[in-house]
Amino acid sequence: MTQTAAAVKGLGREASVSSSALKGFSGVLAGLISLQGVSSLIQMAEAYNEMAERVQMATLNTAEFNMVQTRLLDTANKTWRDADLAIADRALRRLITVPLNDWQRAALIDFTYNLGAGNLAESTMRRKFNAGDYAGGCAELGRWVKGRVGGVLVTLPGLVTRREADTWVCLRR
Repeated sequence: MTQTAAAVKGLGREASVSSSALKGFSGVLAGLISLQGVSSLIQMAEAYNEMAERVQMATLNTAEFNMVQTRLLDTANKTWRDADLAIADRALRRLITVPLNDWQRAALIDFTYNLGAGNLAESTMRRKFNAGDYAGGCAELGRWVKGRVGGVLVTLPGLVTRREADTWVCLRR
């Protein structure tokens, strides 16, 4: 074996080791991100429980406590929903590279919020929108109507209705 061939073979081994190390690092990083998310949820739950105890001490009776607790939960749920919608909107803006009108954006944010950015990224709908085929992209919403019932993939009537509404919104000008 020539020195050049030996050097190339050595570089190949080093690249393989580096690739394996990077794959391992990405797994560790994903695990840390997941742990950070779980840690944040635990911290929020603990903060909520502490707040609920304080509210209970500050309220006069169970009815007043329940009313305050309901308002706090409604506010927290709205905050979470708004944050999730903002995440869906950012993903949409990253994945769809053509201008959208407000109606199209609303329909696609709803899609991304419910089905995830990964499904949008891999979809024919995304490819059609990015190719400038707005009507075709909107029509693709109607394909996302299946769900699992008892482990079997079936068309769900509620999803058919929802996607019909999404398609109607998407086609508005």
